[in-house]
Parts: sequence; structure tokens; C-alpha cells
Amino acid sequence: MKYIAYTIELKDDPTRIEEYLEYHRNSRRDVIEALAKTGILDEKIWISGNRLFMIVIADDDWDPKDLSKYAETTAGKEWNELMSAYQQPVKEAKPGEWWSEMELVVDMDRELGRFGLK
Repeated sequence: MKYIAYTIELKDDPTRIEEYLEYHRNSRRDVIEALAKTGILDEKIWISGNRLFMIVIADDDWDPKDLSKYAETTAGKEWNELMSAYQQPVKEAKPGEWWSEMELVVDMDRELGRFGLK
């Protein structure tokens, strides 16, 4: 299985942040279905202040470029346009990057194997 982490910021406005959270508490079926069709097995998003952290779990052969399939769907286009009013790339984002891919620093599973603890 593959785990990929991303980060983005919400615009620093408590009212807008609450609106964003409400949209996600009531996710749209068509959006979830379109994401699942790209090969994503699971996706989780956490928030701290106005910073979001997302982890995508997918099969080993999944490529982040597969998300372009989602972005081309009606649901993906509508959702991305709606969410872009709330989001802004982090300062560390590469040019043209919206959700910024994060670098893995610690992998406890790998370390357990390295130390013969599993």
C-alpha cells in the first residue's frame, strides 16, 4: 500500500473555515465516488488552525497523476472550483501545485523491520 501526504491552507477566516468544514461533514456522494474511481482506497484530512493535512492511501501502483481523472469529472470540477474559494497553497508549494505533497520523514513500519522488531 502507498501513503501520500499533502498539505494546504484555508484562508484565515473563521466563518469561511467553518463553512469549509461543514461541506466536508456532508460530503457529496458523486465526489467520493469520483475519487474512489481513481484508485484511492482511503483519504483522510485533518485540520490545525487553518492548515490542512491530507493522507491518501492507495495501491502501490497508484500514481498521483491519476487524480487528473477525478479533476476531469463533473463532480471533480464542481468540487474543486467550490473548494478553491476556501483554500490557498502553502508557501512551500512548488509552482503550480495546489495541495503540496509532503516528504516522508519517519516510517515506523520500516524502522521496526530495520531493527528486527516485527
